[in-house]
Order: sequence, then C-alpha cells, then structure tokens
Amino acid sequence: MREYHSGVDLIKAPPIPNADRILMDTGVPRMSGLDVTKALRERGVTIPIVALTAYSNQSDVYAHREASMNGFVSKPVSEDILMDVIEKVLSGESWVA
Repeated sequence: MREYHSGVDLIKAPPIPNADRILMDTGVPRMSGLDVTKALRERGVTIPIVALTAYSNQSDVYAHREASMNGFVSKPVSEDILMDVIEKVLSGESWVA
C-alpha cells in the first residue's frame, strides 16, 4: 500500500507494480480527487478507483461516476461496507455505490 498526500503527488508518481485498486479521498489537497481520477484515466490507468468522500448527495454520486470512478462510498463508512464495495469493484462490476 502507498499513501500520497496530494493528488498531484499521485499523478507525478511512477506506476505501482501489481496495484489492483486506488482508494481516492476526493477532498485531497492541491487537486480534487475527481480531477486526479480524470488525469489518471487520460494517461491510460485502468486500475479500479473507489471514491471515499463526505459528499454524498445525488449530484456528487453522479460526478464521481462521470469522472470514471468505479465505486463510491460516503464517510463515515464501516469496514464492512467499504470491503463490500471493493470486492464488487474488483470482481468486475463497473459501478458500485
């Protein structure tokens, strides 16, 4: 597991071999998680990305899906819910909220 302190740090970092998911806090400093996801997708990154966010109204859910994220979990979240979403995303479901 790697942790980045800003979206810019993640974008500048070299690819992580064998990474199978990204948990993206959408309130990251310097660049929103939505913008980071769009930038990663434009670079050809296909790793599933699950949003972790305090923003949970319907327009926020839609924005995360439109940014090509694969899953959405609003905070606070239980470990069971987070693991369920991750398992579904990793099994190939294209969108889990």
